[in-house]
Amino acid sequence: MPEINRVLDAGEGGTVEFKAAAFADRSGSRDRKLTTSVLESVAAFLNTRGGVVLVGVEDDGTVLGLARDLSCMSKPDVDSWSNELSNAMHSQLGSPAASAVQIDFVAVRGQTVAALTCPALETLTTLKPARRGKDEDADARGPRILVRVATSDRKLELDEIDRYAAQRARRGDRRSPVAGTTALSGRGLAETLRRLYPDYPLLEFAGQPAPVWVQPAAREQWFDLEAPLGRLRAQQPATRGEYPSDFDPTAKPLHEYHCQTEDPPRKFNGATFALDRIRRKGQELAIDCTLGRYFVSLATADALDNELLDAQAAAPEVALGLAELPRRGWLHERVDDPVLDGSRRSAAVSVGTAVIFATPRGGWAVFVAPRSAEVATHALLNHVAPSGILSPLDDGFTPPEEEFSVRRTVLREFAEELYDDNELDVGSQFFHDIDDVPEIRRLAELVATDAADLLYTGVSVNLLTLRPEIGTLLLVRDPDWIRRESSRELTRPMRSGWEYLRREAAGQLRGRDYISALPLDAAFLPTAKEQLGPSALVPNAAAALALAAPVAAERV
Repeated sequence: MPEINRVLDAGEGGTVEFKAAAFADRSGSRDRKLTTSVLESVAAFLNTRGGVVLVGVEDDGTVLGLARDLSCMSKPDVDSWSNELSNAMHSQLGSPAASAVQIDFVAVRGQTVAALTCPALETLTTLKPARRGKDEDADARGPRILVRVATSDRKLELDEIDRYAAQRARRGDRRSPVAGTTALSGRGLAETLRRLYPDYPLLEFAGQPAPVWVQPAAREQWFDLEAPLGRLRAQQPATRGEYPSDFDPTAKPLHEYHCQTEDPPRKFNGATFALDRIRRKGQELAIDCTLGRYFVSLATADALDNELLDAQAAAPEVALGLAELPRRGWLHERVDDPVLDGSRRSAAVSVGTAVIFATPRGGWAVFVAPRSAEVATHALLNHVAPSGILSPLDDGFTPPEEEFSVRRTVLREFAEELYDDNELDVGSQFFHDIDDVPEIRRLAELVATDAADLLYTGVSVNLLTLRPEIGTLLLVRDPDWIRRESSRELTRPMRSGWEYLRREAAGQLRGRDYISALPLDAAFLPTAKEQLGPSALVPNAAAALALAAPVAAERV
């Protein structure tokens, strides 16, 4: 179980449960109720959003270890413990559910703790009683379906089960962060992606494979921000509640869920420029686009990420095939090369900007900060800022060709995410001249005087979502820039927008250090490797940083 100390420090919650023991009470005697209690939490996590059960830990986080449980076994070792719990899970939860639970033994604070990592499963899991007897409470005598509510495991009543199953199917994109971390940290994910996409090598970043493919920009393209944009297939976007008939029908309930709910509350079903096809000519790429909708992208592209990581969490060291990934398999059956071809889904194109700036002490740093809990994808993971969807600002009130621009997207996101300019949020207002925005005007003056460069660095494709991202670099050579832009004398000083976590909310990171910028080494790569691992960094951020580094090194 990765990052066990962070889980312990965060305490029990919606995805974490502590159990002192699974088999033996304080006297060392066998107690079946303890095993049932562990299986209740496992079942509840499988039926909700996933989670982890730590056995050998008191409710207050005190680490006890497994000595008490091992003392009551004929062979006191962790293999016996694992076999006995696995047998109980297979017997009471069923083999599909039991096989999805990963059992790890972790040395922590001088003790051995069992970590049961439970992914959220599509099918509801029923907990069956082990046996009937006087020592079992009445509620445990029949089959039960449990869910996780805050820090408790709650039984669903008969009249609640159908409603909950339907609601949960629609909510299928909200993956447990535990499942995502487990999958991203295992070796199996890289092998799965290499098997599925052998023509697209994974990016090696910070000593680990990142689940993205990158194509650096040719040097002669650096100063042309629009170089990666190809043709825009002119059309009006679908209406906000419309789901295309030739898209995966199993994703339609998820699209309906997004349309009908405010989970998360800040999402907006705006028009997007979605992938039509990527055309390759040597090192140069051209991204042809069509108009899509953000909620359709969440249901048909981002949901591929969720499906893969959920499946991989159950077997983090094993390479998977399309048989274990039905939504991705549906797409592969109909599209020969889904990395380059955007057919049968809406894969919103995004833009990620690495802002590299000179520091007053003579070094260089880059803006990297955790995403807020309000974003629809990759909440609380570190990302470059600014970043955002390539999309029209005013959602159809002007011809889309006028906003089909990398430059407009970068500058809009720059003001919105670094200066909290809500007037530039998608759907906020009609088209207007963004060059009149004060922050953008000051940046343009820096670029005009060679105190800054705004450059195109390349294209990446996130192989989890099969969505492309355009990489750009804002390189600021003026070491006084941050101080000036943060001055309270400005009407709107530099301050992160709602998409990024603010320092006062750092407790949500559950033990991970809060950052807003990272120092760079001589190669213009971040030095803080602990902030760049798969459980801390958005995959697209790895691509943005890797593409920007050699360009910055040459320009400086």
